[in-house]
Amino acid sequence: MFTKRKIKISFDFRTLIFVLIFSPMVLSIINLGVQKIINPGKKVKLSFKNNYIPKDQLLSLNRNIKETLFGTQLIPERAVKLKNGWFVIGDFFSDALSESKGLIVFSKEEINQLKNILIERNSWLEKNNIKFYLTVPPNKLTVYDSLIPIRKRDRNTKMEQIDSLCQAIGVPFINLGEDFKNHPDKRLYHKTDTHWNDYGGFYGYSTAIKRFEKDFPNQKFKHFDFNKLEKFTTNTLHGDLAKITQIDNKEEYLHLKLDTTFAEVIKEKKYPIPEGYNKEPSNFELRFKNSKGNLKLLAYRDSFFGYCNPFFIENFEETVLFWDHNFNKDVILNEKPDIVIIEVLERDLDILLSNKT
Repeated sequence: MFTKRKIKISFDFRTLIFVLIFSPMVLSIINLGVQKIINPGKKVKLSFKNNYIPKDQLLSLNRNIKETLFGTQLIPERAVKLKNGWFVIGDFFSDALSESKGLIVFSKEEINQLKNILIERNSWLEKNNIKFYLTVPPNKLTVYDSLIPIRKRDRNTKMEQIDSLCQAIGVPFINLGEDFKNHPDKRLYHKTDTHWNDYGGFYGYSTAIKRFEKDFPNQKFKHFDFNKLEKFTTNTLHGDLAKITQIDNKEEYLHLKLDTTFAEVIKEKKYPIPEGYNKEPSNFELRFKNSKGNLKLLAYRDSFFGYCNPFFIENFEETVLFWDHNFNKDVILNEKPDIVIIEVLERDLDILLSNKT
């Protein structure tokens, strides 16, 4: 009897949970069905998966139940549309949302692995008189935390874990969003895209340059006055997040432009495209020279670096960029840079666990 009763209670509890989780979905589907009949065409494209966000209370309850009992992702979608034209990335890509909220973090074993990798790279570069910086652009949801009304866990996120680790082992770490809090009046990310805009890239550059100045006190780095930069907008159909959801949302992209530039593109490519390279081949290796600059910069980077690169190349006699994170010692020795940057987006920090040399 006790066993049967226990099974019945368990079944009833699971039934209640099922209703709590999926009743909003059923109501949403019903609602979308009615709209579809009334206004065929555009509404046909709508789906619960990409467009429905439960109310705050249900979202919080839904999250707790799913995580505790079923171990599922917080928001497994590729992208989610929110209010006022904002889109955010879901957990489909690298558990980005859950990582921003501190729900998924590095394990102790992973921290130890990162420690060994970063110490080895920093020590090797120091022996070759090269300054190393690990730089991280924050996720959009790290900066605009309130877009999704889910409370951040009371523990360090992956980026905060990396920051603390680097401080402990003496590896230079730069949070490229460190200065964002001082500019609450400016939109620093595209609404319909995962990337920061030129404003975010500018302040990311400014943060990095301030750190460079501490380590290279005899070098002059350029500080650009934001108010004196040319500003313009372009009316873009949609960014990558809106494209993923197949929703046409136009957005005014914010742009910055330098009045004068001394940097020139070097067309020469020195290295072959790696086998299996899955990005635009022409972007794998980029080179710039500047007769007004000093030092040489080599950066392993991603797409975020493109928004701040116009400012970086005004400082260095030569800049070499690889859209790749394969830490190739032979290439570094051949290039003989003064500075090596590894720039990796917050949601892609797991890349650092791959100790490619």
